[in-house]
Amino acid sequence: ILHPSGNYLVSKCFELCPSLIDTATAIIIGEVRMYALHKHGSSVVEAILVNKGSSVQSKMDLIGALLAPPNRVVVATHDSGNFVLQKAIENCPDELLWELQEA
Repeated sequence: ILHPSGNYLVSKCFELCPSLIDTATAIIIGEVRMYALHKHGSSVVEAILVNKGSSVQSKMDLIGALLAPPNRVVVATHDSGNFVLQKAIENCPDELLWELQEA
């Protein structure tokens, strides 16, 4: 996920096999801030958020973790993290819109 070429491979795998998205989400959710702040890892987080095959639950889990109090300011003010939050806002499930408004 953090490899300069590996992030493209992972993102392409999501297109070919959307069932991998939930597995990837489970792997990165505990360290979502690290991935969101990483130049290459952020591409994978964004791919999960924008992929039409992503489950609502995967998106909700990622967005919830990104908006958690210790993460939101750090991610929002970081070069790569900023783009991840933009994708989170653009692709936010309706169930989480209230949480975005409070953040």
